[in-house]
Amino acid sequence: MVINRVAPSRGLVLTVGDNAGMRQAIDALMDAAGFSGIVYRSSEELLADGQFPDALCVISDIKLPDGSGFGLLKDLRARKASTPVILISAKDSKAIRNRARSCGAAAYLPKPFQASELLAAIERIAESTRRGSSARLY
Repeated sequence: MVINRVAPSRGLVLTVGDNAGMRQAIDALMDAAGFSGIVYRSSEELLADGQFPDALCVISDIKLPDGSGFGLLKDLRARKASTPVILISAKDSKAIRNRARSCGAAAYLPKPFQASELLAAIERIAESTRRGSSARLY
């Protein structure tokens, strides 16, 4: 199910993940922080919807029903989308952090993370977007 809110906001944040509870929690956090949100169950859903060029950022779990957050990031870049991607994962390791960095993720957050950590990453993306600079947060 795609949840879409159209209201004045601080920016559009797209969330994709395999866990409904996590998607809903992130969506509620985005709403509380003044962002518009759309949530997706799969990368295919997100790509088919076509909202990603207008998004402030994409938050993607690394584990997705139809692939991975790494694959989604690759697919977005293949479509020439420069939308920053924040990757999240329950399976943290140095290898995953390094892969997130090398794949061009704007940020990587291991689960569980604090709401303030996710919001800080989004705020840094928003600030770098306003400045017209890269949103790489590493």
